[in-house]
Amino acid sequence: MNFRFLFHFLKKENPILKTISGLKRHRAFTTSRFDLYLPTIHPDHLIVLLGQMHTVFSGSISNRERKKIVACQTRLVEFYEYFYTVHGISSFGSEGMYEGFSGADDLRSFKLYQGVMKTLKLEKPSSKEQLLPVAQQILSELGRLWQEELKSSSDISVLQNLAMAVSGQTLFDYLHEGNINSFPIEGERQYKRVLEGISALGKEIERVENTYEMRVVRQRDGKASNEKETQAVRNYNALVKEFNGVIGSDIREKATLDILRERSNNAPMTVFTMGVGHRKNYLKLASEFFGGSNTAFLFITPKELLPNWWCILGLPFLALMLVIGLLFL
Repeated sequence: MNFRFLFHFLKKENPILKTISGLKRHRAFTTSRFDLYLPTIHPDHLIVLLGQMHTVFSGSISNRERKKIVACQTRLVEFYEYFYTVHGISSFGSEGMYEGFSGADDLRSFKLYQGVMKTLKLEKPSSKEQLLPVAQQILSELGRLWQEELKSSSDISVLQNLAMAVSGQTLFDYLHEGNINSFPIEGERQYKRVLEGISALGKEIERVENTYEMRVVRQRDGKASNEKETQAVRNYNALVKEFNGVIGSDIREKATLDILRERSNNAPMTVFTMGVGHRKNYLKLASEFFGGSNTAFLFITPKELLPNWWCILGLPFLALMLVIGLLFL
């Protein structure tokens, strides 16, 4: 059972409940979304998942998406600073990191940070107030360079280094002289299995897309005129369905929760970062992994990744009122 509906009525004498209440009140989190799984009114452990939007190694990214990623990663710097200064946490779980994962990417990112700071004539922040402005400038510049490299695709190694550097977690570590640790939250076998499945299906989808039959069908706006073209469309749709199934599977989440459940036994609070697209699976699995335990699970979505309801509802409504107004002129 999830006792989150009682949270506002519970006395915050319990340390974990007090921590969650403090998070909700802090300026860094006041506009964020909180999804809480509370299996007991007397929790003694807390696992916090910080949702993120991260860079990619291929495809196309609009300026709006780039700015959204940069804003999200900058917000994460503020989140990490809160946990570091308020709760003394200096080790955070990292998406895509599994046991035996090399830290070479962080060292390459550190060199990029040094170069950007030199170019922008920035100095490492000496106070909490200076931290976010400096982080925002560094991430914005690297985000711009990453988008340019993504468009040109001239050097895959340069692209990957830039993509990895647009990371609030890695930058936070750099700005704290490498004193922040990352721990693996992925099951290596399960993580690689998902990646291999995505890669193989992606290549097969690309192959089918480039067949003569599919090219002809696209020219006819998706209409097939013979059995070969019909079969090609069926194959394509089946591959896309399987691809979406792999993307949406909970293999990674289950492996991660296994690791975190064991790790949380040794600390009152465990914090890790994962793509916000995993939120549904994590919240669905929370009762399976933490039901009947004393461990609360909290998913925090930064405001930068929340829907803009003004754009979704406000603008269409405004347009409708304008049309109605013109009709009665």
